[in-house]
Amino acid sequence: AELEASYAKGLSKLSSKLTKACAKDQ
Repeated sequence: AELEASYAKGLSKLSSKLTKACAKDQ
């Protein structure tokens, strides 16, 4: 369960980074 939580956290961090990058391009 702990591993899943840290994985989900990293995933959401990554997706927010991607979203920010996309917003910058537009």
